[in-house]
Order: sequence, then structure tokens, then C-alpha cells
Amino acid sequence: MAGATLCCFSKLYTRLGIDAEWVGRLESLEPLQPIFLVFAAGYMSFAFYDVYIFARSPPAAAGDAPEAIGRRRFAFWICAAAMLAMLIAASFGGRTS
Repeated sequence: MAGATLCCFSKLYTRLGIDAEWVGRLESLEPLQPIFLVFAAGYMSFAFYDVYIFARSPPAAAGDAPEAIGRRRFAFWICAAAMLAMLIAASFGGRTS
């Protein structure tokens, strides 16, 4: 499954100067995918708390301008959408019909 996700982003990798041999070595990390998903979910939960819950408290709200909070929320949702896209690509990558 990881190979399909890596294949979809191959043009990005080549533009960044990463060769195919190095990307092929990442397939050995596929058994650890559930652990990475738990870590990613934990980080996204913390980011959601930081952007939405903690930002409402008076000490945090006094230091942040409303524009900065809006930018942080926008960045959070962009990252969440990218993570969801990679998760969907990985889950459908190994299926052939």
C-alpha cells in the first residue's frame, strides 16, 4: 500500500531531488503504518485543541490577533486535508479490480 502512495507523489519527490531508490526503501516501514497513524492522530488532536480550544482562553486570546488565529486555523485544515488524502491513497493503493 505504501508503494502506491509513494508513486502518486513521485513527481514531487523528483522535484525535491529525492531518487526512486531511497523512496523504495520506505516500503519497509509499511508494517509500522498503524503506529504512524496513531501518532498523526495524536498530533492532529493536539493541533485542534491548540487552534480551537486553547485559542478561546483569555490569556491566549489576548496575545494572538484574530488574523493570526484565522491563519492558524486555515493551515490546520490544509494539513488535515493533506493527511486525509494520503490516508485514502494508502488505503486504496493495494486494490486492483
